[in-house]
Amino acid sequence: MSASLAFARRLASGTPIPDPVAVVVAHADDETLWAGTALLRLSGLILIHLTDSAPADMADAARLGFATRSDYARARSDELDAALAVLDARPRRIAYGLPDQEAVAHLPDLVARLAHDLTDVAAVLTHPYEGGHPDHDTAALAVRKAAARIGDRTGRAPALAEFACYHRHAGTRRFGHFWPDAGCPEQVRPSKRPSARAWRRRSRPIAARPR
Repeated sequence: MSASLAFARRLASGTPIPDPVAVVVAHADDETLWAGTALLRLSGLILIHLTDSAPADMADAARLGFATRSDYARARSDELDAALAVLDARPRRIAYGLPDQEAVAHLPDLVARLAHDLTDVAAVLTHPYEGGHPDHDTAALAVRKAAARIGDRTGRAPALAEFACYHRHAGTRRFGHFWPDAGCPEQVRPSKRPSARAWRRRSRPIAARPR
């Protein structure tokens, strides 16, 4: 069994995982909506956010009544604090602070930073590459390239697993399911967490698969 499949099965089993594990997400709320059931069980968690969750076009911020992009980014950060408090999760947090929807423009720098920040972790949980959100796909690609770089440098790449987000398949937007891939079996643990209330959204089951 590969290290990645073993890690995905441990996530789905519901047992505590004391190993150093990084959860790499594009935006504040991705960690709660797509992997919230895992956060409390990862006692050695490093939580990395690639963006500040505030798009430069201000469309979302203006719709929600924020006057500036920085105000909106601060509100998203405050919601993250609230969600983690509800979970009683205390990860080491790293924020790269890129503008929402622009992560791909910084891909070389992201890979370099992740290759540094993920050097000592046993495993990484992140987005799949599924064509749903450009920042999600950038996270998926950056993590895989960083893991390969770590493997080349140290001889030991971290195990990789993905959580399901959303994508459009056969004309329908699908949430909480992976793009079908028989070679990467899903490991599913259904749950509902009150931490999602901090985002005014419902939490979803964690579906993890090895990569």
